[in-house]
This record gives sequence, C-alpha cells and structure tokens, in this order.
Amino acid sequence: MKRISLAIVTSLGLAGCAALQMPAGSSFETDYAKVQVIDHVARDRGVTVVWINMPQKVVKAAGS
Repeated sequence: MKRISLAIVTSLGLAGCAALQMPAGSSFETDYAKVQVIDHVARDRGVTVVWINMPQKVVKAAGS
C-alpha cells in the first residue's frame, strides 16, 4: 500500500511540473526583493532563515 501511495504522489508531482509553461524569451532570476522582505521580518522576530532554494521570478529577456 505504501508503494502505491508513493507512486501516485510521485506521478502527480511530475505531472504538475510538466504542466508548467514558461513564456518564450523569458528566464528565471532570484527574487532578491522577496528575500530581503522575508529576512527583515525574520530578523525582527528573532528567527534565523537558512535559504535552501532562493525564491525565483520569471523575467523577460532583454529585447523581448
């Protein structure tokens, strides 16, 4: 039963990733504004943030 559940969850996850479409001529860039806001709020609350995956945003390529 655990194997079936794992297989279903994995399949759904892969299907979700495959469904994402990125507009032509665009790329991903680290969203430093979001990082700064989250770090500031965390610091005010006495919490330490350790970034594993920095937040990303889609940006259009120059000239597009």
